[in-house]
Amino acid sequence: MLNKSIEKFEHFGCEDRLAGPVDNKLSSCLSCHAGAYANVDDANPQMGVTIPPIFGFDGLCNQYSQENVNYFQTTQFPQAYSGGNYPNLLNLDTSLQMQIAVQQHAMFAANMPRECEDK
Repeated sequence: MLNKSIEKFEHFGCEDRLAGPVDNKLSSCLSCHAGAYANVDDANPQMGVTIPPIFGFDGLCNQYSQENVNYFQTTQFPQAYSGGNYPNLLNLDTSLQMQIAVQQHAMFAANMPRECEDK
């Protein structure tokens, strides 16, 4: 909760949610990080296609949509992504770093060099 009565600079995002100093003012820290999911079978995930969008979709914060409902909901590990748009995702408990690591591992595994064969 942000205290509006103090005279210090605060980071207010969408609907006065907490946002970092360089975050999108239409977003919030937790909403963005709560989008940390991985599709472990996909070596080339696409935001908004195979994994949930964490920013940049139309109407973010200023109009009602199912995307906004999903984006600003409280998601707790190991809860699945709501709405049914992205089945079989692995909840990464707000770690966008893990999302990138899982993606990079899937890309490596898809292009893993083969061992030399003895002839």
